[in-house]
Amino acid sequence: MSVRIDPLTKQAVHNLLDQWLQQTERKVIYTPNPEILVYAYYHKDYTACLNRSALNLPDGIGIVHCSKGKVPERVTGTDTMNYILNQSKKNNLTVGIVKKTTGLSSVAEIKQHLPDSEVITESGSFTKIPDVVLVSLGFPEQEYWIEQHYHQLKGSRIIMAVGGSIDHITGQQKRAPLLFQRLGLEWLWRVLWQPHRLNRIITAVLVFPYLHYTKQLFHV
Repeated sequence: MSVRIDPLTKQAVHNLLDQWLQQTERKVIYTPNPEILVYAYYHKDYTACLNRSALNLPDGIGIVHCSKGKVPERVTGTDTMNYILNQSKKNNLTVGIVKKTTGLSSVAEIKQHLPDSEVITESGSFTKIPDVVLVSLGFPEQEYWIEQHYHQLKGSRIIMAVGGSIDHITGQQKRAPLLFQRLGLEWLWRVLWQPHRLNRIITAVLVFPYLHYTKQLFHV
């Protein structure tokens, strides 16, 4: 669907992150999943935005299946975010979080679980540019926010769109059990426990493969 997907293993991504966290050049990370790719198919400006990143993670088992073996494994945004947070703590790097004003997790809850972070809303600004910026606005707002504020974040090492992953940390949103994760069935878990997301899940598990197989939009 014209969006670049970087076919890396989780370990290769971790190795890359270790390098980037030692540098001061800004690296943008996005986490395209089938739902995001369908949206990008109909919004070319969003496609262009995604393709300007330094790294696009294959955050969806459907992407792995449709890649004909070219994408070795799913690399989730949540796992990648957690790795970045752990490495940032080890290396005494500062972390900033951008959240929705009306998001599930409050500023106090985020500060409770990530006490050393600075939390702002999408209309705010950091008192000091963090080494790591995690943007939790949901797509496509978070990617557009990064595009708009990229030049203001000079000095950051990693800028990542993380969606609702912050809510997993605060406990406001439960992640699927490990078995579901390993089987690539987190979407099924969401159907069972978050039925209000049904339309989004239909896009991921039905519309995405339909577009792939009927229009041959996945080039490898």
